[in-house]
Amino acid sequence: MSGSSRKYMSTDELERDAEFHRRAEAFAKEMVAKIWSRSGYESPKWIGKQNAARERARASEAEIASRADDCPRDQRWSFNNRAPRRQVAA
Repeated sequence: MSGSSRKYMSTDELERDAEFHRRAEAFAKEMVAKIWSRSGYESPKWIGKQNAARERARASEAEIASRADDCPRDQRWSFNNRAPRRQVAA
């Protein structure tokens, strides 16, 4: 799922999506630990799955945060379009 398609999901769907990917990340982390303990080998397959799940969960959580009432439109954050930092007067 691309990051832009999340804007069409409901908040409940985004929360379920984030939870699903958090569980997938935990499972992949467990698999990395098991493989390491048994063979001393860090599996790039499971490390990649763990990182991908983490990023997907973050994307869903970022979309949920951008929908908050107290989040100004110009301050909304996404992976592709990061909000500008506030200017600090010197």
